[in-house]
Formats: sequence, structure tokens, C-alpha cells
Amino acid sequence: MSAALSRWRFAPAAAWAGGIYFASSFDWRRVILPKGEGGLGLGRLLVGAVTWALRQLPAAITPDKAVHAVVFGLLALWIWLPSRAAPAARGAWAVGLATGWGALDEVHQAFVPGRSSDGWDLLADGLGAVILVAIASVVRGWYLASRRRSLSSPVAVL
Repeated sequence: MSAALSRWRFAPAAAWAGGIYFASSFDWRRVILPKGEGGLGLGRLLVGAVTWALRQLPAAITPDKAVHAVVFGLLALWIWLPSRAAPAARGAWAVGLATGWGALDEVHQAFVPGRSSDGWDLLADGLGAVILVAIASVVRGWYLASRRRSLSSPVAVL
């Protein structure tokens, strides 16, 4: 990777963190999405898709906590992917930074009218980060092991 591109490797994580800050700056129950001409509109389509997906959750998992887990899990993944640290440190940094951003987000939401700060949301943030980084680590391990096997196996000559 060139030096110029290397400086931007965490840009997706920063953009995602900015999106989280932006999204938590509103009471979304009061936001009216545009309908658009001749159809449902992108806003209603997005809300419909998310609502359907959240209805598929088990009753023990509330939609709010599931959204927190996915959003902050993806933030951890965006931090984990471009990291060049050792595997254990890579995961720890990704989970720590994502959970730390979740803590700052909860403090931020305490000052936004119509929003509230909740420790259970922070727990969901951390769990989502741990789960997605763990899955990514396992998949990466499988991939690297299969590459090693394919590169080290002798080629049969016919």
C-alpha cells in the first residue's frame, strides 16, 4: 500500500464514527422522511427493511440493543480491518476504541432532547464489537490457514 493511501486506511472507521455521532444527535421518532415521487421513497424503504429485520429478533433481544450491537460492531470491524497490530492487540484496540466511542455517544445522547443515556446500550455496544471482531478473527484465521495449506501442498505432476 502506498504511503498516501496508508494515511487514509482508517477513514472508513472515522466516517462511520461520524455517522454514529450524527445519527445520535436527533430524536428519530420525530424525523419525517421524504416520500419521493411515484413510490415508497428511499426513506420509507429503509425504515421498512429495518423494521422487518428487527421483528425477526428473538423476544429476549430488544431492537434498540440489536441496533447498538450491529452499529458498534461494524465500527470495531472498520477499525480492526486496516490495523497492522499483532492479532491480540488488533482485536483489543478495535473493541476498546469502539466501546469507548459508545461511551462518548451515551454521554452525548444525555444532552440531546428526546434521547437518553443508558448503560445497557453501552453493554450492547461492547458486546457487538466483541462478537464482530471475534467472527472476523476466526474467518481471517481460516483464510490464512487455507492459504498456507494450498501454498505448501505439493503439486502432483502427471
